Amino acid sequence: MSRKRSPSRGPRPPETIADLVDPASIVSEEEFISPSGKTYRIIHTNETNAPPPREERRGDEQREGQRMTSLVDRFRRWYEYERDCNAKTLAMLESVPVEARATAEFQKAVDRMAHLVAARARWLHRLGHWPESPKVFPTGTNLTDLPDAIAKIEKAWVEYLGGLDDTALEREFEWVAPDGKRYRWDVEGVLTQVFGHAWYHRGQIAQLVAALGGKAVDTDYILWCKLTSIEEASATKG
Repeated sequence: MSRKRSPSRGPRPPETIADLVDPASIVSEEEFISPSGKTYRIIHTNETNAPPPREERRGDEQREGQRMTSLVDRFRRWYEYERDCNAKTLAMLESVPVEARATAEFQKAVDRMAHLVAARARWLHRLGHWPESPKVFPTGTNLTDLPDAIAKIEKAWVEYLGGLDDTALEREFEWVAPDGKRYRWDVEGVLTQVFGHAWYHRGQIAQLVAALGGKAVDTDYILWCKLTSIEEASATKG
């Protein structure tokens, strides 16, 4: 079963158009000015004709030779971004002052992160790659237990995603929901669900942390991509 791929709309580093894509694949372009006053360019392309995007950095690691040449590559890259967000979310929780950690709001924030781990585990269990289905909304989670729990679920998901190809994304499976009803879905739907689900709860955690006097961190995808402004790119090229 073939799937229609939507046009790529991700922001690209501002070099020359020829450096980025085949000019024939460009649908439209637009520029925007960030709050810092720097100018960035977004190129909208027809993904069918466009070449793979160039390597980008994840934190201080250079992803040499790893390109998003397929839909499953995109899910793998998005999970790298989510893992970085997990680390930042842990740092947010750890930034909450000790005197505020006995509050119900802090426990709620910690349990939200535990819920994200549990949700990933439950879906992986349904896909046949996790031994058990945990409680979807854990309560009373200790902050000190989160790093190990996150490391284990990340390792399992990296291994699972590493074994997929685009054909595997079309595989359908069935599971029984908590209400006893049976459902059928495909792997692509699951990967999209868990990715978007994490954004929602990270926002809740950030709000709770800020209200408790901790340091909330912006985990927007565009910041993780570390775009280069047009001015900086021009200066580098001389």
